[in-house]
Amino acid sequence: TTLIEERASGIVDRLAISRAGIDMVVLSKFAFLVIQGVFQVCLIFLVARLLYDVDVSGKIALWLIITVSASAAAAGIGMTVAAACSTKQQANTISGFLVLVISAVGGSMVPRFMMPEEVQAIGWITPNSWALDAYANILWLGDDVDKLHLPWSMLLAMGFLGVLVARVKAAWSRTA
Repeated sequence: TTLIEERASGIVDRLAISRAGIDMVVLSKFAFLVIQGVFQVCLIFLVARLLYDVDVSGKIALWLIITVSASAAAAGIGMTVAAACSTKQQANTISGFLVLVISAVGGSMVPRFMMPEEVQAIGWITPNSWALDAYANILWLGDDVDKLHLPWSMLLAMGFLGVLVARVKAAWSRTA
């Protein structure tokens, strides 16, 4: 939501006319959100290690790629919501609703195998499904890197599509 606040206060306009331009504003925010997401996932897996003995040390490289990809997807979706909204309250309301729906359909609240087949199929449009599937593949199913290309690709595509939407909306807002 800082993007909305900076847009309203004119900071984005001042930054956009600098040498770096609007691209640097959007990409910097995206990078910050990805890094923040990686730290949050690290904390989640630290707790999982301490309380449930979940060990990622043997698959740390694969785990890191999934974590960065999932964080990119979350950042991209968040930036799309922020770009589409005109007020902080609007962004908070829409993002809260989206998180609940995406989490429910994506398998974060109830395992997807317990859902009707139609809902399972719809779940594949959410980043949660791809991230949970990828983590399960490396941590519990022992699958190799070949089965992870699709989840990584889908998560990264969601992230970069979100950045693209935010970038186009930010540029359009400046000219409108």
